[in-house]
Amino acid sequence: MQRLAAVAGYKPLLAARIVSSLTVWLDATVVFSLLAFHWGADATAAGVAASLFVIPVLVGGPFFGWLADRANPAAMLVAGYSARGITSLLLLMAPDLSVFVLLVMLKALANASALPPEQVMVRSMLSQAQLAANAGLMTAADQITKVCAPLIAAGTTALYGPMSGLWISAGLSLLAIGCLVPLRDRARPDSAPSTSARGALRLGPLVALLRGSHAVRVSFGCVFTLTATYGLYDPLLALLMKSQGLPASAFGMLVSGTAAGAVCGALAFPRLYRWCGILLAPPGLAVVGLTVLIPGVLAGSGIGLPEMLWLGLWVVNGCAYCLACLSQAVAIQQQCPRHCLGSVSATARSVQLVALVLAPLLGGMLARKIGIPLVFALSGGLAVAGGWFWARRAQRGHAGRQTGQSANREQAGP
Repeated sequence: MQRLAAVAGYKPLLAARIVSSLTVWLDATVVFSLLAFHWGADATAAGVAASLFVIPVLVGGPFFGWLADRANPAAMLVAGYSARGITSLLLLMAPDLSVFVLLVMLKALANASALPPEQVMVRSMLSQAQLAANAGLMTAADQITKVCAPLIAAGTTALYGPMSGLWISAGLSLLAIGCLVPLRDRARPDSAPSTSARGALRLGPLVALLRGSHAVRVSFGCVFTLTATYGLYDPLLALLMKSQGLPASAFGMLVSGTAAGAVCGALAFPRLYRWCGILLAPPGLAVVGLTVLIPGVLAGSGIGLPEMLWLGLWVVNGCAYCLACLSQAVAIQQQCPRHCLGSVSATARSVQLVALVLAPLLGGMLARKIGIPLVFALSGGLAVAGGWFWARRAQRGHAGRQTGQSANREQAGP
């Protein structure tokens, strides 16, 4: 297999992706810091801003995917990165909180425009054998920038004031555009069926892929269950830790531990995927469930977890979460026709974001009825059961393929 670094155009794309990831995480850190410390936003305004950070991805993602399948993805990335820089500068000039929150939505829309063309460009450059290695490398870089971005935001705020992070964001957008210069004539789209922009919101291509590909069906089911589980417990994590008497710094440790686990999972993913294939996703889902189930059951029994045990569980959580999500990403890239890869990957992401938007509402309602520890136990149990269910489906599909291959060999024999 050819090394990724030797693939023409891959290095500039990787550099642009790293800068892009750093920009996204920096934006998230700076925007919510400014809401609290510069604009004095209350909980309602912060909640609205958080929703506006997700809704553009949910609604706009399928359209950007449809566009990436038909336009030049490199040109789309340049336009998206330019929009990020412009919205950063506009946020600097926002006259009041209402305008600032509206611009946050525009920035989220600009951020949402980058992922589909990146997917299309990766698929056009790499062979199927290289996709797992690329997924691991890209995710490791993304998680490292997730750790670095808050440090950069804190440093620039301490030195130059709270607005300085937006200047850095605008500068990084310009740097990402520079990384794309060698790619300006690459990755012209394959010919695709002619459809109107209204077709961008249709689920047909994704449903067809789910019906036709066992690997995509299993991995998508695992990640959808994982997303719903995450939405149920994650907003309540800090409250559970507080009820256990842990200090506020412990929550930050868990965030860093999750990122560290995800980096480990991303680095191990290419080799594990070569060995296990789609059988890797269900155990990832089940292990995440165990890391949530254990503290929920213990807290419900009145048993506290030591801080270091929390950290260890969340390192494992991040690793397993990463392995399951990467399995889906690679399965879609390998199995989806090139002419609809952008729209299918974006639509899959939007469908899963629906669970991420609705599950916290359900989790909050359940927490008021049965208590936070039982919500953790319930969501963890859901993930474990889902892992068992999808593991059975994956094994049946694997056994069915082996039987079919044996039958074909017998028919081809003398």
